Amino acid sequence: MPGRIGLFGVAVTALTPRTWRVLGPLVLLSGLALLAAACDSGAEGSGGGTPSPSPSATTALQATSTVTPPASATPPLEPTPHADAEAAFATVVPDWIEGLGTETRTQLDTPYKYFATWPVIEGYPVLGDELSVAIESSRAAFEERFGDLVPGSPVVPELNITFDFLVASGDVIGVRLARYEFAGAGGAESARSLWFDTSGDRALPATALLDGPGALEQVANYARVALQRDRPDLSLPDQLEAGTAATDENYNSIGFTATGDLLIEFDEYQVGPGSSGSPRVLIPAASAALLLSDFGRRAQEQVLDPSGALALPEPAPTSTPTHEAARPPVGGVDCAQVACVALTFDDGPARPTSRLLDILAERGSHATFFVVGVNATHNEELLARIVAEGHEVGNHALDHRDLTKLSAEQVREQVEGAAQAIEAVTGVRPRLLRPPYGALDERVAEVTGMPFILWSVDPRDWADHDTALVAQRVASQAHRGSIVLLHDIHTTTVDAVPAILDDFAARGLTAVTVTDLLGPELVAGRSYRSQFQSKQPATRNQQ
Repeated sequence: MPGRIGLFGVAVTALTPRTWRVLGPLVLLSGLALLAAACDSGAEGSGGGTPSPSPSATTALQATSTVTPPASATPPLEPTPHADAEAAFATVVPDWIEGLGTETRTQLDTPYKYFATWPVIEGYPVLGDELSVAIESSRAAFEERFGDLVPGSPVVPELNITFDFLVASGDVIGVRLARYEFAGAGGAESARSLWFDTSGDRALPATALLDGPGALEQVANYARVALQRDRPDLSLPDQLEAGTAATDENYNSIGFTATGDLLIEFDEYQVGPGSSGSPRVLIPAASAALLLSDFGRRAQEQVLDPSGALALPEPAPTSTPTHEAARPPVGGVDCAQVACVALTFDDGPARPTSRLLDILAERGSHATFFVVGVNATHNEELLARIVAEGHEVGNHALDHRDLTKLSAEQVREQVEGAAQAIEAVTGVRPRLLRPPYGALDERVAEVTGMPFILWSVDPRDWADHDTALVAQRVASQAHRGSIVLLHDIHTTTVDAVPAILDDFAARGLTAVTVTDLLGPELVAGRSYRSQFQSKQPATRNQQ
């Protein structure tokens, strides 16, 4: 039902009782003053006859026929909300959480490329379950658009979803899911934040940070005014109006800056053309305090002063104990004399990696792990254990993005970001690069300046998730000098490793690292698929 409109276009019925108690008397007094002025003006102009409405009174009467109140109807805030493209969300790496790990899913070829990773906490399964549902919903929507493409299509779409913790202490968890998609005409980025009160059993929308629908309406008006004032490039009024309307979907990415300011993020194309990027509106902390719910204030407090501990509904299990196995020297196997096969594992570390390391240790075998930077950051103990037990760590980019679709600067960020994450944990900077999806070209080779490690055996463990089938494919394809592609993010793959190693032993093959197989003197910008393949210049190799 349309709201009644009072003086100055204020939607009276839309005001909450709390707001009306504050604004009602002001509106009434202002209205009486305006009518008195109108009457005085009319009396002077008519010589004592029937007064005609003054211009100001006519304006006030016209305002009563306007259904949508202007943004200025929202009381002004000081300090003033404003658009700020440089404002950044506060993020945290919560290494104080026991049982923290990641889940990862990949798909390497048609109908589309897919990579997603999200956090899990053993003592709080709600987190992983809710994030998994949100990510699967996003993937299903993407597949609805691109799932009909067939092999050989000129463009293979890509969907990439990664995460950051916004808060992870006290009784609050906030996770920002960053989504990137490429469909041929260029990439598009979007994000959403999911929030958790750890005493509850479900995810909360980003708008749970706000004090109800009234606060959301105010935030929407502040955002609209700020974008209209500060972003003249948002030149489509209807798009801006629709994109800033007060709905949970429009305001699905909200968090805080390091100084406690409320930060609102809009997707590309939500409030303006794609060239406008992902606009952000900042509401300073002092002003935001008037808009936050109790949950929002607790989240803000943990941003400003993290407690360094997370309250869970039940005690978190102890983490995997540190293994004290001695580190065998890489290069201890002479693959010129011994029949070797390099086992490589992509996309981790992840929860199945721990059992994989147990299996490799029991068999005295070694492997190379091509690590995704975001997973390295949130699985520090596993990564440290990989190096401590004599395995090799390679670079698999920060967020598993197809490097050939990115600018030179973005390529550098992906490779350098992963290298820094790995080195921060292990003290060792990776010297080998496996480009996500095996996609590379001369430009990527020039920008990265690293040797590329591809593969000669792909059992498609990421597609079939069949333990017996994966083991059989490796046994039928691998031979001396092979580089085998596997993924330690899949339990079914880890389950296949004992049978793979049994087959190698029966055929006199030794599982080793890539450096053991190929030697330490690899050429930057060259790609390698096996021990006996000649060095190849970087070309587009897409799996």
